[in-house]
Amino acid sequence: MAIKKSRLHRNLHQDMSQRDKIPVSRISHDHHHGLVMSRRILDAVDNESTDFSALAAQITQFFDDYMVPHFATEENDLFSAIEQELGPLAAVKELVAEHHTMRMQVTRFRVPGLEIGRREIEEFALNLERHIFKEERLFSSVSQQSEDKDRVRTEIIDL
Repeated sequence: MAIKKSRLHRNLHQDMSQRDKIPVSRISHDHHHGLVMSRRILDAVDNESTDFSALAAQITQFFDDYMVPHFATEENDLFSAIEQELGPLAAVKELVAEHHTMRMQVTRFRVPGLEIGRREIEEFALNLERHIFKEERLFSSVSQQSEDKDRVRTEIIDL
């Protein structure tokens, strides 16, 4: 007997080809870029000759280009689809709070004349890295829970 996959599970594993599907390949692509950027930032932080103001400007540009639309997709589409399928999750609230924290960090990087140091830059990179890994774990867990939920429903119907 084939187990019918839930709408959420299908959406998490397909590219966006219709309006109601979540663009997971884009999210995964953004996560990859975020991890690469985090690594580059951490490497730069270890370099004695790093210009932290220039690095903060690069982070701000990266954030605007990749993370702003990425956060919007997650908060407006993906997280609501997850909670619609599985109910409210503390992990989703935590991820949204982390988005807010990173937005605030980047807002500080934009303040003219504010000296941004090694600690703030490193903290941002580590927050970004931890956040991405946390999201990937959540998405994997949600996908499994969604599959299990459908299997249980199917088994009950077949009884």
